[in-house]
Amino acid sequence: MFSIDGLVSGLDTSTIIEGLLSIQQSQLDRMELQKQEIVVRQSAFQGIEANVVALQSAARQLSSSTNDVFSVFAATSSDESVLQVAADENAAAGTYQVQVTQLAQAAQISSQALASPESLLTQGTVDIQVGNRDIVSIDITQDNNTLQGFVNSINAASADVVATIVNDGTGSRLLLTSHHTGAANQISITNGTKSGTGGETRIDFSGLPVQQATDAVITLGSGAGAINITRESNTVDDVLQGLTLNLLAADPANPLTINVERDTEPARSAIEGFVASFNNVMDYIDEQTAYNAETEEAGLLIGSSSVNSIRNQLRNALNNSIPNINAPLNRLSAVGITFNERGQLQINSAKLDSALQGNLEGVDPAGIRQLFALDGQSTSPQISFITGTARTASSTDPWDVVITQAAERANITATGTIGGSVVIDGSNDSFSIAVDGLDSDALTLTHGTYTQTEMAEHLQAVINQSTTLGARDVTVTVEGNALAIESVVYGTRSEVGSMSGTAAVALGFDGSEYARGKDVAGYFIVDGETEIATGNGRVLAADSENANSTGLQLLVTLAPSQVSGTYQSELTISRGFAATMEGLIDNLLDPETGRFSTANESYEDQLASIDTNVDRMNALFETRQQQLISQFAAIESSLSSLQNTSAFLASQLGTLSLPG
Repeated sequence: MFSIDGLVSGLDTSTIIEGLLSIQQSQLDRMELQKQEIVVRQSAFQGIEANVVALQSAARQLSSSTNDVFSVFAATSSDESVLQVAADENAAAGTYQVQVTQLAQAAQISSQALASPESLLTQGTVDIQVGNRDIVSIDITQDNNTLQGFVNSINAASADVVATIVNDGTGSRLLLTSHHTGAANQISITNGTKSGTGGETRIDFSGLPVQQATDAVITLGSGAGAINITRESNTVDDVLQGLTLNLLAADPANPLTINVERDTEPARSAIEGFVASFNNVMDYIDEQTAYNAETEEAGLLIGSSSVNSIRNQLRNALNNSIPNINAPLNRLSAVGITFNERGQLQINSAKLDSALQGNLEGVDPAGIRQLFALDGQSTSPQISFITGTARTASSTDPWDVVITQAAERANITATGTIGGSVVIDGSNDSFSIAVDGLDSDALTLTHGTYTQTEMAEHLQAVINQSTTLGARDVTVTVEGNALAIESVVYGTRSEVGSMSGTAAVALGFDGSEYARGKDVAGYFIVDGETEIATGNGRVLAADSENANSTGLQLLVTLAPSQVSGTYQSELTISRGFAATMEGLIDNLLDPETGRFSTANESYEDQLASIDTNVDRMNALFETRQQQLISQFAAIESSLSSLQNTSAFLASQLGTLSLPG
């Protein structure tokens, strides 16, 4: 504060000016206090938002279609030293008896014993082939013509075998082990090296196999009709639906029991997490809106219409029944979840466990998913719900699903036919093919005489073992004495063609054969309005701009013969409690129109208004202060002038002589 110091008047001008400005200063202080209160309330409101976001995350665990906690199964083996088993969501509860008769083994062959790893080898080319896989040619030259050098060259060039040196007590042997198990994956050697001369020895693999390549053999069941199954690998995932068997030991005299049952722990944990998150929101809101009559203290957000609206919306979302689901599984109370007197959820753990385990009358464990998640039920067993999003509406009345085209796989049939016996030799053993948009490398058939069925099986194996094609597999069958090749995938990305080479000609293909698959096609009719959809293979997905079906995906497994013109079924979409909560919170959190956004904008507007008023008051304060300073300075100046005048007059009067 500027001080005039009252040099003339003797007044404490600083104190006087502060007193005159105290009213304005108190207004500024009140505004600052008001601003702090708004910031604290805004922070409290943001605390509600943080708890609601956590609730949304918990709801998403229950409503997710891709990570379905209600379709988890646990599988156990009676002897895990022989067989281990794992289950996925496609498994079915049940008990199965299995015997592991034989394990799949990888082929092993060895060379003759040589004096040491440094023993010299004759030069030339050695071709190594595992089953029908690509031949790997290893050149032995003066740069690698030792046993160790040859081992190093094999390991650098081949992904199908591993080479090592074994000392059997009589010398050093080269041991080749296939990376691939199964009887079809024997190791074949074509030795093009020179005969031994002087200090060089010709490598020789003509001895008996160290280990024969074998298939795994398992027996399913114990009766007269027990099923014997062979597989190339000890990891078997295509025998019992949804189960992966890991074979560890062969023990045909030991019948094993596989038990598969629903694993309720993930669903129970997710439900408990959802309830806890909801109660956390309610606890926090109650704390911020409470009034303590004894202390006369009120919560920061007491009386807030936004907070009351959010609380009521969240409670109402769980307090109603779910449309399109039959009682009793349309209310939370069906699985032991109810509201207490404080408006919070409570769980009857015994009832929830009984419901999840299928021991509660009238409650189907599979139906519990509908109670919480977004789900779709079709009147056609060949049209099934895959997933939806928070934007997918529930159906007041069933929607119509209209299929105009079934998905198809690319399939070609050879122009020519083959006889009952097919001979493959050096004149007709090579070919190439394009599958699903990718050209294969040069492929080679194994020489021999085949029946039509054997030829189809061998051709399929060679194509599917192509390293260039990778996972682009095909199936090969015989149709009317002609070979037919079909891609295993559906849709327009499915392609088969460009069959060429000496083997292609021998098998009846002239190179003109080509086919592309088709995507499923169709649309939805919702309340009389058509909503478009796009097919990708067998998946029919709703357009992102659709009013009701946005985010919806269906799996359509209809065969082309079943779609004559159009195929129509009804689809009922239901939003369980968790899915409903997820959608409600999405709306509350909308950055433009959501309740949290608009309330936060209101707080920001209030703070901005106060800042504007503070700036205006500060400007007025400064102006008034300067005015007072100027006024008191003028007073001091006037008093000073008066004093000077008085002194002058006094001095003048003192010089005057009074008349005698």
